[in-house]
Amino acid sequence: MSPGTQTALALGTIACDTPVSKSQRIWISRNGNYGTTNVFKKGTTAQVSASVSGTDALSVTVTASSDTGVNVPTNWDAVANNTSTSDSAGFTITVRSTTTGASQAASVKFVATGVDDNNGPLSREVALPVAWSTASCITNTPPQVSVTGVANGGTYAFGAVPEIGCAVTDGEDSSPSAYPVISPANGSIGQHTVTCSYTDTGGLSRTASATYTVAAATPTIDLTCADATYDGTTHGCSAIVNGVGGTPLAGATATITYNKSTTDAGTITAKANYTGTGNYGAATEATKSYTIGAAT
Repeated sequence: MSPGTQTALALGTIACDTPVSKSQRIWISRNGNYGTTNVFKKGTTAQVSASVSGTDALSVTVTASSDTGVNVPTNWDAVANNTSTSDSAGFTITVRSTTTGASQAASVKFVATGVDDNNGPLSREVALPVAWSTASCITNTPPQVSVTGVANGGTYAFGAVPEIGCAVTDGEDSSPSAYPVISPANGSIGQHTVTCSYTDTGGLSRTASATYTVAAATPTIDLTCADATYDGTTHGCSAIVNGVGGTPLAGATATITYNKSTTDAGTITAKANYTGTGNYGAATEATKSYTIGAAT
């Protein structure tokens, strides 16, 4: 096996906790007498795998390409020793170190597995040393971010949604803060999502979100009726529909019904209703009784 002209991978000094990736191709080289048990069989495919070992192996990962098979030429029995296949397997070697060090190292071992000319199992391997130094690692913990005011999955009446905010703490930053982003931002009834995001001075980011529902508010009705004396005219009632905070709801009109004529003398019961629209649902029915006294 052969990593080509690459006998070692020297990365120099890399930044702390920052991945550095390099591509690596692996070929199979002819080395030995064909027909023995140390040369891959012509016309076959050997599969290549990779593993990492060494003092700093935890900082190194090797990712294979979609095709790790190397095709052995059909004239493999006729080529000279030290000849490499035209086909190769591809890998990506990534180093990500979180420990400061002036001299760090690992070894990537590539193993090709296939069959010899007698169809017996055959494997060959090659090791590629990897060396690097890691610049100073400043301790940085990620921020903690949460949504305040509303609970994920909560439901709140229109006009009564709690004040929404973001809570942020960070071990290294002083006075971290974030502004809540609400979508959709119109505050009308329906589902809304609030998102809080923060990136600390060390570049670490965290995001929290909560989805809540704004339900239609229930308006109230102020029904006003006054006693009167029969005079042949109508003596009806008036009604005001109030929204959040008791403020009259613009454009809202209650429907008032009576159990009898509002002209004749007697006791009259009035009922006021509002079916609701937009951000408001139906109001609770308001009822009042009043009297039209007989004329003297």
